[in-house]
Amino acid sequence: MIFATFATSLATLTSYLQTYCNPHPNLTVSSSPLSGVGLFTTSDIPEDSVLLQIPLSSCTSASDVKASLPPILKDAPETLALAAYLYQNYVPSQNPYLDLCFESVSDHPLVTLRDDVLQNCDDPEIIREVNEIRAEADEAFKILSPHLTTTKIDPTRFKKSLAIILSRAFAHDDTERLVPGLDFLNHHHLPNINHSIYNDSIIVKASTHLPPTTELLNQYHQPSAPSYVYYSRYGFIPQN
Repeated sequence: MIFATFATSLATLTSYLQTYCNPHPNLTVSSSPLSGVGLFTTSDIPEDSVLLQIPLSSCTSASDVKASLPPILKDAPETLALAAYLYQNYVPSQNPYLDLCFESVSDHPLVTLRDDVLQNCDDPEIIREVNEIRAEADEAFKILSPHLTTTKIDPTRFKKSLAIILSRAFAHDDTERLVPGLDFLNHHHLPNINHSIYNDSIIVKASTHLPPTTELLNQYHQPSAPSYVYYSRYGFIPQN
């Protein structure tokens, strides 16, 4: 996906990053040759430097939002609870991070009507997995929509909300979270950062020396997962 098609500007995202994610001064948001946006160094950054310090209060976690959801979702899986929360509460143009999230999933297999990959796919597991996850999303929306408070019933908005959680949420301390800033990073089988929770913040550090113009790269959560898992969850098949 080309970032130029996004309505959310780089300057707006940079401002959001500076306000909520305490970035290293030698970082900037820019369009990425890999996909969408990314974080890049503007000057040398030594190994083990703190790149981002993201307060947990800036994140959206399943454990935080469940109390605000209808009773039918109290014991729901965290992915579904977070998706329902986004579906109910997202207001366009009020939060540039969430605007980016919703813009970035237009080509996710849950959302898009374009099936280029499936049409040219010779892997029956990918076709099966995508069809299953679409059917599950349709069934979940059918069950939940009468209980969710929105101005109108919008299955596409629900699918986008679910695609955001599937593709962007992180698991820390046994709960799923949307972590603004950390999920700006593209993934690679050779990451150059690491992240962990420390003192009520998610700390992102450089795993190695980072020269100027280096893109920060996170690791895949399941580096050996089969292609169908990547495509159905993240909307792409990684190239090693």
